[in-house]
Amino acid sequence: MIRLRLRLAVALIGGALLLGSQLPTATAADDQTPASSAAWRQWGGPSRDFTVRSSGLADSWPEGGPRTIWSRPLGPGHSSILFDAGLLFTMYRVGNGRARQGPWDAAESVIALDAATGKTIWEHKYASKIEDFSYGAGPHSTPLIVGDRLFTIGTNKQLFAFDKKSGKVLWSHDLVAELDAPSLLIRPVVKAGYGCSPIAYGDTIICSVGGPGQSVVAFRQADGGVVWKSGHFLVSEAAPILITVDGRRQLVVFGGGAVHGLNPATGAVLWSHPHDPGNDLNINTPIFSDTDNILLLSSAYKAGSRAIRLKQNGDVTETEELWFSNRVRYMFLSALRIGDYAYGTAGDLDPLS
Repeated sequence: MIRLRLRLAVALIGGALLLGSQLPTATAADDQTPASSAAWRQWGGPSRDFTVRSSGLADSWPEGGPRTIWSRPLGPGHSSILFDAGLLFTMYRVGNGRARQGPWDAAESVIALDAATGKTIWEHKYASKIEDFSYGAGPHSTPLIVGDRLFTIGTNKQLFAFDKKSGKVLWSHDLVAELDAPSLLIRPVVKAGYGCSPIAYGDTIICSVGGPGQSVVAFRQADGGVVWKSGHFLVSEAAPILITVDGRRQLVVFGGGAVHGLNPATGAVLWSHPHDPGNDLNINTPIFSDTDNILLLSSAYKAGSRAIRLKQNGDVTETEELWFSNRVRYMFLSALRIGDYAYGTAGDLDPLS
């Protein structure tokens, strides 16, 4: 476990980041996944930063460990589990999760389970091409719950909107066939399939897509209509986040070779800052705190950790890089910020020097 101090005074240990157009002001309706410890409706939880408010946590497990309520097999995959209104939601694929060569089914499933019993409430299975799963089979993306809808994106960029209670498909898009998006990331040696988890803003969901002018696309939640397309940059597997900079809402997209700030209402690119691992494998979710407007990002290989301070000057977002270091490289597991420190596991192909 590596701990990074976010203060500028110890910049040698740590992380860095960060341009303008008119931005929307923050309102309660922007983010339709309100913070609640009783639900986990998206990647990273209520605030998309893997933290929840809680109290009364035990200091140790009871003798014999925690009690098992139920268990059942599903299958391989990297999709997190969501919880809402007594139901669990996730995605998986039938196959051998212990072997690098599988075998795996050429299909994947979206499933809803009763949280109390593990019983299947509904399941939707669809064809899914097997990609390079030598480091773990897809699906890799985590679903998103907004109201009574569940949104998922599969290994081959199949986007679905479901009625979360019945499993009925409300609408769907094949992003490759319909939008001519590249089927896989451009530069990695291991091309394992789509992994970016979508985010909600207003009446849209936003996700990376890829291709000229459509690095990022916003879809209307009700019917799947395209609200806006934006960006000519390489995409990655990192999940986007919504931040508030001096009262203005921004969408932060950690792309394949840089981090970008967008207007979530229009898609206009507001600023960009290079952070290039050399292979599009920016995987970690960026961390932002509106107490000091510091954005922290980290990745493996040729990049490392970088911290950038954002400041709103009228309609322009000014950026200031605070520090950069290649000595600490968070790769797969996203970091946590608690106070002035970021905590995470670091390393890639060899021990840190």
